[in-house]
Amino acid sequence: SILIMAEVASSQPAAEMDLAAFERKATMSKEVGATHVVITEGLPLATWEMDPDDPYPAWFVHHASLLKIFPPREVAPHVNAEYASRLAAILEGRSTILKKLGLRAVWNANEPAVMPEAFFTAYPEFRGPRIDQPNRSTKAHFAPTVDDPEMLRIYRESMQMLLKRCPEAELFNWVTTDA
Repeated sequence: SILIMAEVASSQPAAEMDLAAFERKATMSKEVGATHVVITEGLPLATWEMDPDDPYPAWFVHHASLLKIFPPREVAPHVNAEYASRLAAILEGRSTILKKLGLRAVWNANEPAVMPEAFFTAYPEFRGPRIDQPNRSTKAHFAPTVDDPEMLRIYRESMQMLLKRCPEAELFNWVTTDA
């Protein structure tokens, strides 16, 4: 099938895209034969993750993160609830547009993603690899382990939350980058 995946390979964020602009893009994509459209590009930055003492978060605040947008109960206290709710609503709106147009969604994201240190303080058993680049960061940043069965349950729960709100999501492109 034909995929419209602009910026999949790009590390630079697209401009924040409102639902009307997304619908125009999806409509044009359908007109040229697309069957799937990326729903994770052009999302608002996770500015709540920025740190004035560390430049490294600028490398990941523009990536969609499954656990930070659809946080299960263990994750929710450690992420910005307003951000999660806002992005989940945007993604749900995009999914609704795709359904109306008879298109399917592509979820493009970096996983496992950097998690807030408070999450690992609460759940040290879930600390996975260090994934920052010490030549660019002033603090260590970690992703959750994907070897722990309980962490995998958390990921499954997050994925179920995503699919409940965005049932058009059908293709997933997981980029592990430094994880």
